[in-house]
Amino acid sequence: MTLQQQIDRLVAHQAAEWYETLRLGNERQHAEFIRWISESPRHLEAFLAIASEASAMRAIFAGNTFDLDTLLKQVSPDTLPLPNALGTVSSAPPAPRSHRRWPWAAAACLVATVAAVWFGMKPDQRIETGIGEQRVVPLADGSVLNLNAQSHVEVRLSRHARDIELSQGEVLFKVAADQSRPFRVHTPHALVQAVGTQFNVYVKPDGTATVSVVEGKVRILSSDDTAVPATAPSLIAGQAAEVAKTGGIERDESANIGDAIAWQRRKLIFKRTPLEDIAAEFNRYNRTLRLRVEHLPPGSYIFSGAFDADDPASLADLLMREPDLSIQRTDHEIVIRPR
Repeated sequence: MTLQQQIDRLVAHQAAEWYETLRLGNERQHAEFIRWISESPRHLEAFLAIASEASAMRAIFAGNTFDLDTLLKQVSPDTLPLPNALGTVSSAPPAPRSHRRWPWAAAACLVATVAAVWFGMKPDQRIETGIGEQRVVPLADGSVLNLNAQSHVEVRLSRHARDIELSQGEVLFKVAADQSRPFRVHTPHALVQAVGTQFNVYVKPDGTATVSVVEGKVRILSSDDTAVPATAPSLIAGQAAEVAKTGGIERDESANIGDAIAWQRRKLIFKRTPLEDIAAEFNRYNRTLRLRVEHLPPGSYIFSGAFDADDPASLADLLMREPDLSIQRTDHEIVIRPR
C-alpha cells in the first residue's frame, strides 16, 4: 500500500467517524468538525462520499419538514441543488455514484449547514428518574446533574448556551464555568441562570419552584424567557427563593441550604409543612408502601421533623400520637383519616 493510499484510508476512516458524530448530534464537537472539513478538499470529498450513498444524508434529516435545497440557498445563493437521491426518499436501488465535483465553497456550505441544523434540532439528552430513583449525570461541558426521584429534564448544549428544561422534580446543578455559554434552567414559571456555581431547583407538582444556592450566585426571573438580564434579582450562597405560579418571588436570605439538599442523603426535612405535602414527599421515594390522606382539609395538620425518605412507617408512628387522626395500615398502603 502506497503512502497516498494509507492517507486516503485514514481520511475515509475519519469521515466515517464524523458522519456518525453528526448522526448522533454531538454538539460539543461541532467546531472541531468544521475545522477538520476545512483543512482539505480531500476531507470534504470523503465525507460527501459517505453521506451521499443512496438516502444516507436524508436519514440524518428524517422526520423534519423542510426542503434542503431551500435551506442551502439561504446559506449561499450559489449552492448547487442536491442530487435527486438526496432530495427524495425512495425505495429504488441507489443510482450509480456521480463523479461530478461540486464547487468547494458550495459543498462546504452544505456540510456546515448539515452540522449546524442537525446539532440545533434536538435535545442532547432526555433524562427521567422514577419513584425512589436518584441519578448522577455528567454533561459534555463538564457540568454535573444530580437528579432526585421523579424528575424530568431535557438538556440542550449549543455553541452559545447551555439550556436545561426541568419540567418536574428536583436537581442539584454543579455548573462548569464557561462565561461564553450561559447555563440556564427553565422551569414552568421561572428562569434561573448561573455560571460556575452549585444550586438546587425543585419544581413541585403545582408548578412552583424553589431555588437554593449552595455556592456562587444565580440570577432568577419569574418567567421562562430566553435570557436573563444583568439587572435581574440575584441569589448568593446561603440564600433561596420560591417562585409562585403567579410569578411572585419570595426570597429567604438565611435559608438552611443543608436541609434543601438533604435529599442526597435520602433525608426529608420538614418545617411547618402540611401533612398532605409530607405524604406526597414520602411517595416520591416509595413504591411499595404509599401514604394516602383522606377527608382532611388542606393545611389542617402542620408538622416539622426529619425522616428517612425510605421509611414512611416512621411518619405513621408519629401520627399515631394524634388523638384526632386514624391510621390504618396494609401491606402496601398507610391511610390517614380523621377519627
